[in-house]
Amino acid sequence: MNKETVKNLRAFRDDLSDKAESLQKELEVVNRDLQALDQILVRYEGQTNLDLSTKTGPLPGTEYSEMGLRQAVLKILKKNRGAGLKADDIKRALIEGGYRTNAENLRGSVFAVLSLLNKGGKIHKVSPGVYRYIEMTRIS
Repeated sequence: MNKETVKNLRAFRDDLSDKAESLQKELEVVNRDLQALDQILVRYEGQTNLDLSTKTGPLPGTEYSEMGLRQAVLKILKKNRGAGLKADDIKRALIEGGYRTNAENLRGSVFAVLSLLNKGGKIHKVSPGVYRYIEMTRIS
């Protein structure tokens, strides 16, 4: 390959890289918009009893985007104190909150985390498949 061909290939690669970066940023904006619309639709259609308010919190659709699954599940259960939640409720809240995963079965992963948290005494199994957060009290 001559120098001119290599130069042209490098320029073409740089152009493609710039385009990929631009498309990635655009995709992030579109995904945030979709998640915000999903939250509005869920609230409007009354499909969930979860508290998804973001009065002083992060942007809609980003609350769980940087968390691990265990941390996000605990946060959802804490936000919904007293309410018994199913794995499907938590899965929905994770998706609406921007949680990202490569797992093929997010519901199954959520259920596994719920089971471990229950065994560890962090949450309580209210009934089959329904869990709630256990409020820890300090002894002075």
